[in-house]
Amino acid sequence: MGDKPNFIDRGEAEPFPIFVTKQHDERAKRLRAVRFARASVGLEGFTLSEIDEENAKAYVDGEMTLDEFLRRSIPST
Repeated sequence: MGDKPNFIDRGEAEPFPIFVTKQHDERAKRLRAVRFARASVGLEGFTLSEIDEENAKAYVDGEMTLDEFLRRSIPST
């Protein structure tokens, strides 16, 4: 066989690797959730603070998990 890699031709390549597309889909889902939450809060007559907006952006960008986002956003009792 030798040292050369063995490639299998399966037609045209995908425009983006699957993991990039999945990351984009996950970001879109997080963004939709944040927009829905922001609208819901707005309908109740409230607005998000600057810190909440920063946390929402970090969540959408995948810099924190949903649990971290909620822990930082919901006051402890």
